[in-house]
Amino acid sequence: DLGESEIISPADFFYKFLPYWPFFLLLIMIGIACSWIYLRYKVPLYQTTATLLIKDDKNISPGQEMLQSFDMFGSQKNVENEIEILKSKSIMQEVVKNLHLYTPVFIEGRVLSQSAYLLSPIVIEAKEPDSIGNENKVPFIFNVIFNSVKIENANYPLNQWVATPLGVLRFSNNPYYEQKEMINKGSNFYFSLISVKSATNNFLNQIKISPSGKQSTVIDLSIEGEIPRRGEDILNELLRDYNEASILDKNILAANTLKFVQERLKFVSNELDSVERQ
Repeated sequence: DLGESEIISPADFFYKFLPYWPFFLLLIMIGIACSWIYLRYKVPLYQTTATLLIKDDKNISPGQEMLQSFDMFGSQKNVENEIEILKSKSIMQEVVKNLHLYTPVFIEGRVLSQSAYLLSPIVIEAKEPDSIGNENKVPFIFNVIFNSVKIENANYPLNQWVATPLGVLRFSNNPYYEQKEMINKGSNFYFSLISVKSATNNFLNQIKISPSGKQSTVIDLSIEGEIPRRGEDILNELLRDYNEASILDKNILAANTLKFVQERLKFVSNELDSVERQ
């Protein structure tokens, strides 16, 4: 009867698709295999955070007001200006150079390569970082006995500036390195050369800098990466270079202010001597 609706029971539904069970089993196995491969080779990311307190120039003592009256260049701080300074390329370039982030070291795996920031026996430093060119992969072998680095057919000693086909480099011991079993078995190490400009832009894109609140004078900094220790080093070096830049700026302002005061005192002293003689 066309007016009657056909009701399919769960048993009928099960037996209807039962002949296709190999296909469903294959899909389940493929899904499990893909999940295992993803979890096996997916590199986890860790977030590292830091905070910076900016002095509120609104709450200053009367003595400080008198000193600030001599500040002709207006050195008062605000959160927005300090965030822009922290985001500046000049500060990040110093971080990249001081931590040698333009010469990252990797361990080559069977499927993926991983960062050897903590596992590498050496760190590589360029004598003129601004003039290095890009080099994707430079394999090397670290000789524990002779304490040297072998690149192609040449051996280079540690802790010395040496001329290489890649430029003048210095190979030094990695302070984070500890003798590992995998190192003794012979890991495949290689390093890359990245221009300071490219490395600076890369890490600036990774770092997030923002005020903790609308009326707050605290700045929050965070960075994500596969090596938590590297994130800590980058944020610590960033704050250290920021403080050094702030101190240098204050010293320049103080020197200019002192020069102005001395010139005015000299002029007034000459006027007073003239009046006294008259």
